[in-house]
Amino acid sequence: MKIASETTTVRGALPTRKVETTIKQVSYKTRRGLKFPFTDSDRGYLSTSVEVDLAKSNLKQLINTRRGERVMLPDFGCDLDSLLFEPFDERLVYEARDRVISSITKYIPYLTIKKIQVLRLEETSRYGLPVLQISLSCQIRDDENTLFDVSVKL
Repeated sequence: MKIASETTTVRGALPTRKVETTIKQVSYKTRRGLKFPFTDSDRGYLSTSVEVDLAKSNLKQLINTRRGERVMLPDFGCDLDSLLFEPFDERLVYEARDRVISSITKYIPYLTIKKIQVLRLEETSRYGLPVLQISLSCQIRDDENTLFDVSVKL
């Protein structure tokens, strides 16, 4: 009978142990970003916004930005200012809707557009230009409880 010493190597399958792990499933990640317009926070840094406030801020920036205006992102924006002098008809409404939807799809992909409305207001801007109003009803894709409205005047 042979006695195994400390240097003896045992070969073969190791006994299997059942390892239980719990993974917490999160429905969506919390999105954080800089608050617009830029302001200081209580701690001396730039203020941040979360989820719906961030989405509203991003939408307003996207709709108000002309293409080519943003450094390093030449296609960012909707370029709706170019439509202000066009006759307000069905073609203008479809063009504005297409520009807004394609820009949101490209630059804010976590949003779902539920409703979009393009209106020409009777009021004029301080420069005497006509005013377009884009009204959106959106939802954050990962969270069904975040339906919100945004309205932007151009």
